[in-house]
Amino acid sequence: MNRKVSLVFIGIISCFTDWWAWSNGTQPAMTCLPSLNSPCSLAGHPDWVYALAFSSDGRLLASGSRDGTIKLWEVPSGQEVITLVGHLGGVRSVAFSPDGKLLASASDDTTIKLWDLTRGVELRTLRGHLFWVRSVAFSPDGRRLASASNDRSIKLWNVQTGEEVTLRGHEGPVYAVAFSPDGRQLASGSWDETVKLWDAVSGQNVQTLFGHASWVQAVAFDPASALLISGSKDRTIRLWELQGRALPGSRKVRTLRGHAQAVESLAVNAEGMFLASVASDENVLLWGLRAGKLLRTLQASGLLLEAVAFSPDGRLLASGAQSGAVVLWSVAEASP
Repeated sequence: MNRKVSLVFIGIISCFTDWWAWSNGTQPAMTCLPSLNSPCSLAGHPDWVYALAFSSDGRLLASGSRDGTIKLWEVPSGQEVITLVGHLGGVRSVAFSPDGKLLASASDDTTIKLWDLTRGVELRTLRGHLFWVRSVAFSPDGRRLASASNDRSIKLWNVQTGEEVTLRGHEGPVYAVAFSPDGRQLASGSWDETVKLWDAVSGQNVQTLFGHASWVQAVAFDPASALLISGSKDRTIRLWELQGRALPGSRKVRTLRGHAQAVESLAVNAEGMFLASVASDENVLLWGLRAGKLLRTLQASGLLLEAVAFSPDGRLLASGAQSGAVVLWSVAEASP
């Protein structure tokens, strides 16, 4: 057998052996021991890590990269258990279904892929966007998937059938989408400098929020739906207080300043106590969400960061680097 083919074959067998062992409950010992002041890095991707997501049970961390692959890492050991290959462009966003059985990935190749995590294989490719797909998010019940694209549209997909509904209203590429915790609202952020709120059932645009001075690249809800958070190329984060869940409207806005670069990614922990943000530099900023106060700057010396995610229990914070590394901090001892 050709040596190159042999090495690829061995790599595939090793990858699926690791996946089989993990999925059958054989978990390796902890090898990654991060702290608040001393992160640890997981090496595997050769290029930028654009996206991160933890599974709902906290056992897996998914990373999507400009190299076109998704890697799944065992938590807390940090061991790579499988690499999912299929996209023809960089992977901009990843999201686990609430039950942890599916993973969605969005790519520069204009497609969304659904992966069956019980078998570690591709389940379906969703086609419909005309340009890069920048963000994906599952509804809380797992029945729908929202996607945002540079083609200026948002799509709502039926996960079971693949049927789609297209939402239009933004005047530029749409960079981010997020469902409210009750699943009744959908937020989107765009190049047109606005945040839009949509009725997630009817697909109607019910509110447009103005205030950012440049592209809105990240959106997130706090767990109680009392706050909508947006991050922008204008280097600011805005906290929008929403009134009512059926027909939201902005009542109060707070602006957080601290980043020296464009805000790329946001994450809120499950209790709604902490907000983490990254901005294409070496720092993760950790905020007290209720007070809107900067609590701590977490440094990844020499690594430019691109993505951020909290584990479901809030004890781990992950960030993706342009070097291809996944950086982990323990934030268990942090206090708001």
